Amino acid sequence: MFFLFVKLPTKLLDKNINRNKSKRTNVQRVLKNTEEELISVGSLKDNKLVTLPESLFSNNTKLVTLDLENNLLVSLPESIFSNNKNLQILDLEKNKLVTLPKDLFLNTNLAELYIGSNNLVYLPTDLLVSNTNLETLYLGSNKLVRLPEGLFSNNKKLQILGLENNMLASLQEGI
Repeated sequence: MFFLFVKLPTKLLDKNINRNKSKRTNVQRVLKNTEEELISVGSLKDNKLVTLPESLFSNNTKLVTLDLENNLLVSLPESIFSNNKNLQILDLEKNKLVTLPKDLFLNTNLAELYIGSNNLVYLPTDLLVSNTNLETLYLGSNKLVRLPEGLFSNNKKLQILGLENNMLASLQEGI
C-alpha cells in the first residue's frame, strides 16, 4: 500500500499513524480533532499499543474506518466506540485480545469486522446484536471453543464468516 502525504486545501479526512513502534505513542494527542476536523479513516496499525483510552474516539462521530491491527491490545474499554455510529469497518486483527465487552459494538454500524489472530476463547451472546448491516466477520485464528447460540441472530446480511483455526468442535444449526 502506498500513501502520499501532501498539504490539502480541504479538511483532513484520513490519519495514518502506522508503524511507530512505540508503546508510548500519544495517540490521544495525535488523533485529537476539533469539531471541524473529524476524520473518517483512522489507522494505528503496527504501533505496539497495549491500551487505548476509553475516550479516544468519543468525539469523532464521522469515523467510518478504523485499523488497529497488529498491536498488543489485551482488552478494549467497553464504551470506546460508543459515539461511533458511522463506524463501518473495524480491524482488530493480530492483537492479544482475550475477551470483548458485550456492549463494545452497541452503537456502531459495522459492515466489516476483523477480529482474527487474537486469543479470544468466547464471545458474548449480544456482541453483534445491533450490527444488522454486518456482511463480513472474520474470527479465524483465535481460541474459540464454542459460539453462543443466537450470536448471529440479527446479522441477516452476513455473507462472509471466517472461523478457521479455532478450537470449535461443532457449530450450532443455522451457522
